[in-house]
Amino acid sequence: MKFGVLRRGQFQGFLALGLTLVALSGHQALAGLPASVERTFEQSFGDDSVYMPLDCNINTLHLLEHLRASGQNLRTWKVIYLSGASVLQGPTADGSVQMDGSGLDPVNPRGGPVHWIFHVVAYKAGYVLDMDYGDVPRILTWNEWLDGQFGPGKADSIGTRSYRADLYVRQYSDRIP
Repeated sequence: MKFGVLRRGQFQGFLALGLTLVALSGHQALAGLPASVERTFEQSFGDDSVYMPLDCNINTLHLLEHLRASGQNLRTWKVIYLSGASVLQGPTADGSVQMDGSGLDPVNPRGGPVHWIFHVVAYKAGYVLDMDYGDVPRILTWNEWLDGQFGPGKADSIGTRSYRADLYVRQYSDRIP
């Protein structure tokens, strides 16, 4: 291998290429989602008028409304309900959730330790948008999110149920303050 001295401008070119590759690698995991989804999620996550602590239903509704306003077709999105141990029995027509009493203990919740009876997230093309994951917005694959939010190996103890996001919004949008 031959090494030489970089000529003027070559270093800046290599630096720009390196920074571009780093930036692209950070977005590589989002290949299945348009950039507008990431921008909308970041804006919703950072908007204190949108986020309500301990109310994942409302937070997910707000996020879905913002995604729809940004041009996303909610028929292509899902809302995933998660519960501990057993399969979820809700939501019912009146909006209540029937559970077996077990819950979820996230290891990376927004704002600090909490126990959830259930949790709700937005999902599309293998990616999770969780308004209650950590203190910065992160779009993760399903498995990355499960391990990051609940700890490695916990997936078997979590029950899930999915709903079409457009129907979920239609059913529960009257709950948005």
